[in-house]
Amino acid sequence: AEWEDIRAACDAALALHAAKIRTLTFIESRMSALAPNVSALVGTRVAAILVGTVGGLAALVRIPACNIAVVGQQKKALNG
Repeated sequence: AEWEDIRAACDAALALHAAKIRTLTFIESRMSALAPNVSALVGTRVAAILVGTVGGLAALVRIPACNIAVVGQQKKALNG
């Protein structure tokens, strides 16, 4: 029973990771239209990751430019 619970949790984690990758890929494909300036500065992939990390384009717009590096550092620290 415990092994089945662990396996179910691992399957759920893998499904969540796959959904995250699909979402980021979709956002990345639209970044040139959604945020052309950010995409031009850091690239579409990094721009998509930034939007995902801060919780959306509206949240990214509210962050002062001097704090963008802090967002990247926090994400790196959380991921290990």
